[in-house]
Amino acid sequence: MKAIQKGFQVTFVTMGELLSLLKTEEFTRKAQVQLNRIRASDLVIIDDLMYMAMDQREATLFFHLIHHLYERSSIILTSNKSPDQWGELLGDEGVSQWPS
Repeated sequence: MKAIQKGFQVTFVTMGELLSLLKTEEFTRKAQVQLNRIRASDLVIIDDLMYMAMDQREATLFFHLIHHLYERSSIILTSNKSPDQWGELLGDEGVSQWPS
């Protein structure tokens, strides 16, 4: 709320909605507009990260977005899974080795 009050552009999106947008970006104008808004945000809040397993394409699309946002925006991720469980859900056990 403070970021919004200070004039920052903030976007809140659920992981399910985000994956849907990423998978349909090349086909629908609505997804393109929403993802452009996300990419232009000062703060992106992604809710329910890792609520379900992602296939390889979804994981790739998601990490491309995170890579784009990395130096441009602040990112808040919420998850009910601990980071050591993320590799299993992404099909990449190397992710589980991230330091806590």
